[in-house]
Amino acid sequence: MLDPGDEYRFQELVLHKLNTIISILGSIQEEETKMSAQLDDLIVIVQNTEGVEDSAIALLQGLSADIATLAAELAAQGIDNQKLVDLGVELDTKTAALAAAVAANPVPPTP
Repeated sequence: MLDPGDEYRFQELVLHKLNTIISILGSIQEEETKMSAQLDDLIVIVQNTEGVEDSAIALLQGLSADIATLAAELAAQGIDNQKLVDLGVELDTKTAALAAAVAANPVPPTP
């Protein structure tokens, strides 16, 4: 059996850990809400864009913007984000290539 002083310190330690867990869960919930709103914004952009090709380009541009935002947030926290930056650059390059191909080869409208 623990003496009263040890029991009190143990309870304080448990409470501190629980508060830390609650704080982390709150942060996760905030990020989920933020990501959900970003996804909703992308859905609206894609749905309001005419043509499958233009919708794909709009989606990729939106994802690229989200990647850039996340990379900036990580950089501000001092977290190495080079892989994320590289992914954003590659996505931008391929999106530009897709947009150029669509512009060069427009799909005729269906009657």
